[in-house]
Parts: sequence; structure tokens; C-alpha cells
Amino acid sequence: TAGLLWLGEVAYRLFLRPIDLPTPAMQALEIHLNTSGVKGHLYAVRHSYRHSQVTAAAGFKIDGFPLPIALADCPDE
Repeated sequence: TAGLLWLGEVAYRLFLRPIDLPTPAMQALEIHLNTSGVKGHLYAVRHSYRHSQVTAAAGFKIDGFPLPIALADCPDE
């Protein structure tokens, strides 16, 4: 029974939970980077962490660069 509960929690966090929108701090970082000359856009990313560990995850795709920058907003340090 414990294994089934664990499997259910993992399936929920990986596949069923809605994607968290980027936080205001992430959006402020996007604005700062764009005004500083690093042009790109922010997009939400699904994460499998508990909300006590990670509030939201996002990627910042820099125009003309093949790899995005990963961002994570955590509730504490």
C-alpha cells in the first residue's frame, strides 16, 4: 500500500499537477535581462519538487543561443 501511495504521488508531481507560472521575481529578472541587452523570453517548466522546496521553475531562452538558462524560485534560501 505504501508503494502504491508513493507511485501515485510521483505520478501526480510528474504528469498531473498543473505547471506553475513564473513568479513575479522571475518576471522581474526577465525584464532586467531584456533591458540590459540580453534579449530573450521566459517560459514555465514543469518540476517534480514539493512546493515547500520549489515554488516555480522556468527557463529563459536567449535569442540566438541554443541553450536556455534554468531558473528556480525557492521559498527560502
